[in-house]
Amino acid sequence: MANNSEIQENIAGLLCYAPFGIGFIASIVFLVIDKRKFVRFHAIQSLALFVVLVVFFVVFVWILWFVTTIVGLAALALWIILMIKSYQGEMYKLPVLGNLADQWSN
Repeated sequence: MANNSEIQENIAGLLCYAPFGIGFIASIVFLVIDKRKFVRFHAIQSLALFVVLVVFFVVFVWILWFVTTIVGLAALALWIILMIKSYQGEMYKLPVLGNLADQWSN
């Protein structure tokens, strides 16, 4: 049991997972100043989870940005090709969509 000057272990463990960056800061503080195994375990686990999530989101956002950029550039190129084909009087059919447009335009 903790003395009056220490925060209870279960409260310290809970604070390690608090949202909005509070848990990140609390985990660092508890890791530095608290020597109890239970508190240190939750501080380390919380920090490890934070690092994994940050890496995941950075990689995911980078991949998503890259894919979105490539798809956007491909769509722009396709749009230009379709404008040119249309201007030249050609009924250029895209796979699937071209057949649907042909059927619906009758």
